[in-house]
Amino acid sequence: MQGAVKRTWACVLYAAALGVSLGTGQAQEAGTTEGTPFRRTVLALFNTVEPLEEDWDNPVHTAFELPLHWLGMRVRAHDISSGPPPEGALEDCGAVATVFVDNGKPAPEWLWPFLERAVIDGGRRVLHLRSFGPLEGPLVSGGSAADAPDARLERWLARLGLEPSDGFARGFLAVDAKLLEPAKSAFELDPTLDPVFGGPRSIGEQNRPWVQLRLRSDPSKRLAHPVVVGPWGGIALDPWVQWSDEHGEERHWHLDPYAFFREALGLEGVPAPDPNLINGRRIFFLHVDGDGFESLSQVRRDAYCASILDERVIGRYDLPFTVSIIVASLTDDIAVAQPTEKMRLATQILMRPNVEVASHTVLHPLIWRPDASSGTDEPRKNAFKGLANYTSTQVAEVRASVRFIDDRLLTNGKRCEVVLWSGDTSPSAEAIAETYRLGCLNVNGGTFRWDDYYNSSAFVRPYLRRRGEAIQVYCGMANENDYAGFFTTTPGAYFHVDQTIENTGRTRILKPANIYIHFYSAYNPRALLSVEKLVERWAYRESTIPVPASRFARAVLGFDAAKLLRRADGGWEVRDHGLCTTLRFDGETRAVDMARSSGVLGFRRIGDATFVHLTGDGPSRVLFGDGDPSPYVEESNCQLDVLQRNERHLALQASGWNPRILVLGGIPAGHEVHFLVDGEARSATSHSDGRLEIRLESSGSSRIEVRLP
Repeated sequence: MQGAVKRTWACVLYAAALGVSLGTGQAQEAGTTEGTPFRRTVLALFNTVEPLEEDWDNPVHTAFELPLHWLGMRVRAHDISSGPPPEGALEDCGAVATVFVDNGKPAPEWLWPFLERAVIDGGRRVLHLRSFGPLEGPLVSGGSAADAPDARLERWLARLGLEPSDGFARGFLAVDAKLLEPAKSAFELDPTLDPVFGGPRSIGEQNRPWVQLRLRSDPSKRLAHPVVVGPWGGIALDPWVQWSDEHGEERHWHLDPYAFFREALGLEGVPAPDPNLINGRRIFFLHVDGDGFESLSQVRRDAYCASILDERVIGRYDLPFTVSIIVASLTDDIAVAQPTEKMRLATQILMRPNVEVASHTVLHPLIWRPDASSGTDEPRKNAFKGLANYTSTQVAEVRASVRFIDDRLLTNGKRCEVVLWSGDTSPSAEAIAETYRLGCLNVNGGTFRWDDYYNSSAFVRPYLRRRGEAIQVYCGMANENDYAGFFTTTPGAYFHVDQTIENTGRTRILKPANIYIHFYSAYNPRALLSVEKLVERWAYRESTIPVPASRFARAVLGFDAAKLLRRADGGWEVRDHGLCTTLRFDGETRAVDMARSSGVLGFRRIGDATFVHLTGDGPSRVLFGDGDPSPYVEESNCQLDVLQRNERHLALQASGWNPRILVLGGIPAGHEVHFLVDGEARSATSHSDGRLEIRLESSGSSRIEVRLP
């Protein structure tokens, strides 16, 4: 009888809380003519067993941020040991997540009131990941029984249509584990091979458990659901989330994090700003760290690696490349009076029209974090011992290198555009902010592999790392040192990055196709050949769009800044997205209504997703439906600027590298189309699916005008 009363009481609280939680959500979805903002930030509270050496090395960043990013969500992680989140942390926040471990420490006094205010009063969803940790930990000294963590957690769970479940056991002889959503609960590895009983029991009718556990010793009473989603959010507890070895060198998802977060956060039908594509094609970029510039090559023993890489890659391919310089590799005096031989070579390379200029710092910090006992901001360890007339600090490594490159190596108004982080790629917030103060972007960090050796998507890193309000943009892949070591260990091994590029673009496009090398790739003939093969595949044979590294960085910054608005007419509006010009709609099969949409260049279907190409950084409106057919861009490997567009006419400026490819849709099948390229008349017949391909065998910028009769 007590159990029935308990269940009834829990359901009443659940229904009441659900009304509060969904009330705000429904009001948000109702929208107005202009659109109602969709809150796309997740505030993730975490704790750790030991203090972190680096604030980014936390379980939110290393496990959950990438799938949330891919779904279009921004993430702000906060360590509860540092006190409550700062003022404004809940701004644009649609959900609060806890990512806890059992570290034996009680919940800080502010935690429960903060959760209740954020979730219940604020109408936000809640995610509990890994463990309830301090939410069910020891009682704070002097607290009352009503405030005991177990009692408070029980009341909290009741609001979610859950109740505690007693007992603990491990192993399939003691635990009967049933995957109610097998594909979503055994994503990369089957968790039922070593089941652990634990977690709450779902009692709410609107909840959807994914995993059900029973104790074989008492199957009628001992029931638990460690993974469950509902209109309030979701719970996913270990070990049903992810398996990892003791050192984290092997890991596999049990849970499908993409499906879990989509359902738990109510993201069905919500578009995701996607920085990995432009104009329906996956971004390709190659960037070069400055290491090995001055080393003599085995390809030709009288030449620097820089000269060989320039001959065989940088100057050979008609593609944009981002190339960086370490100041100390060119001179022993930062105030050098006359250019050195290496400075002249650097100028020759950096002034190529296809090269975007980047800094790889002054002394190449290997460990950015200063020694606390030094009392200075000097990086703990640099690759170069020092330079005359220079004092190393984290900010100086950025500022002095950019100024040296601009003043000593470049002419005709060309300037340094990017800082490529060196060493452990862990600069301070001040160093990151300095890149933006100088008008530069920054890239590097977040390297990973996903191949036969690191065989899991759990290794893939997020788009960015946040240091306070400063954003460090992660690169897209590991570099050749992660495969081959420096110079001679296993030359040619970098070609195996091919598998990681494939894996991150097969089912979902999680990352750009990024070739990330150093000048010392030109040290060994086999290593250099692997780079050439990678360029020829990913820049020319695959469906990619070649851009400099700064273009990807700007897309990531646009992803972070973008604002989504849900419109009353069923469409979506996106603002402040900068150069993140792709909006992805998963599961969308309808065509974009080009006549009613605005700021839209076209769209392309890849798999079960529709990728909508936005025209620029202004507000864009996307609506789907059966509008009148009109020409639109399905895909292109070049930058496109819309000059004029209506139902029968499309005029574009197409700028890019040889060959420039433009595929149009919305044209009658088998139709002979007449178009102009820089005023010259041409014609072609559309395919049976209404697609028309225009190919220009040159680099540059051209006006393309298509007019249907």
